[in-house]
Amino acid sequence: MIFSFFLFISFLPHIAVASCPISVCNSSNPHPDIRFPFRLSNQSPSCGFPGFDLSCNSQKQTIITLPSSGDFSVDFIDYWEQTLFINDLDKCLTKRFFENDFSLAGSHFSLPFDALDHFTFLNCSSNTVPKDNPPVNCLGDDYVSYMVIAVSTSAVMPPDYYGCSVISTAVAPKYLDVGVELAWNEPDCSYCESNGLLCELENVKTSKIRCSSFTRQTGGSQQLRRLA
Repeated sequence: MIFSFFLFISFLPHIAVASCPISVCNSSNPHPDIRFPFRLSNQSPSCGFPGFDLSCNSQKQTIITLPSSGDFSVDFIDYWEQTLFINDLDKCLTKRFFENDFSLAGSHFSLPFDALDHFTFLNCSSNTVPKDNPPVNCLGDDYVSYMVIAVSTSAVMPPDYYGCSVISTAVAPKYLDVGVELAWNEPDCSYCESNGLLCELENVKTSKIRCSSFTRQTGGSQQLRRLA
């Protein structure tokens, strides 16, 4: 009886990981896959690291809620590099930066040093938009026939740039139509990832992590592996 009890205890870590399956919000699109340190909000708290909760909306998008900025879609998660790409739900993340409506305060995430650029935003009539600077569609107004373009301040721009007028300058994502990349340092699961292992909480109360005895498999499945 005592032997059976200790045998059960020894398998508790495996039971914990097995109860936290790799998930997706859209079965027809396997990206992003959701696993530690992330978890879906309806999973056990032990499935993820505090502050890494995700959810699925009615459009089957993966959603992250930043404490100071609200909801964003998660388009991709790179667990090896510990980065993710997010976008505005209206696909106008540039507007959030333009209006100074984006902050990572209170979250575990930061902006990589090369994720942003300084832009000059210009008001151009619809027939003067330069071909090498396509408009930021969500900032324009089709009804009054003007469009907004963004030009990197590092570019040489003549004073009468195609007859456009300067609206303002702002820091915005370098790739305006893609979203913005965020990174996290804690928890650091890079060792586990580099060895093909899953990461998990060792102690929920202290948020300590360890590599689990499960290896990552193609198709989102998990397989038990004995560790030396």
